[in-house]
Amino acid sequence: MAYAVEFAKRSNGLLDPTAGRLVSLWNIGHEGAHVPTAADIAAMQKLCDYQKLELNKDKHELYLTEKGMEIDLGAYGKGFAADVVYKYLADQGFNSAIIDLGGNIYAMGQKPGGKDWTIGIQDPDQKRGIPIGNVPINDKTVVTSGIYERYFIENGKMYPHILNPKTGYPAENNIGSATVIADSSTTADTMATILVLMGVEDGLKFAESIPNTEVLFITKDKKLYATPGFKEMLNKTNDSYKYAN
Repeated sequence: MAYAVEFAKRSNGLLDPTAGRLVSLWNIGHEGAHVPTAADIAAMQKLCDYQKLELNKDKHELYLTEKGMEIDLGAYGKGFAADVVYKYLADQGFNSAIIDLGGNIYAMGQKPGGKDWTIGIQDPDQKRGIPIGNVPINDKTVVTSGIYERYFIENGKMYPHILNPKTGYPAENNIGSATVIADSSTTADTMATILVLMGVEDGLKFAESIPNTEVLFITKDKKLYATPGFKEMLNKTNDSYKYAN
């Protein structure tokens, strides 16, 4: 939880672990999801404030200072789980494995035989398994967060599951997906969500502040924006996607 609060601070509250009531209100990815009323959204926004979350690390306790607030750790869960699995395998003596939690990949070591793993980068416009390219990695995690993962459509408009507590509404920009390569899957998972909310310009600046990470944005108009390290690694296989930086 301390980790979630740290990144809430780093993102100036853009990713807020106390957004549970807002997430439940929208209920995206579940039956009956629809656009809530503006009044209901505003009411739930008032219950999003990580500064009202108090931690007692010694007792492993947390306290929400305002009645009605709820925790949501959906942006961190799979990444944390991947790190736990990695540690378990390492403790058991494994040095080569692929941990795949759907959008969260952790490549432990190299493949048997000593070659790097090849990880595909999903095309946001296509069904799962169709990439725009791939990256060779070893002992790294690759996490992608995109608007295509969970969403609903109402009156012809798409509403993705990534919510912005500042507006109370789902992310609304030109980002199709953000992919992060890092040493920690928790970090990569957290960052990928933040980057979708931040957008390209602020997201690339934010990535510079996090050591040992590489980032790729794919925009809705098929443009690629990447950190130098990611651009060097990416073997692009779809010519309809072009670098814009």
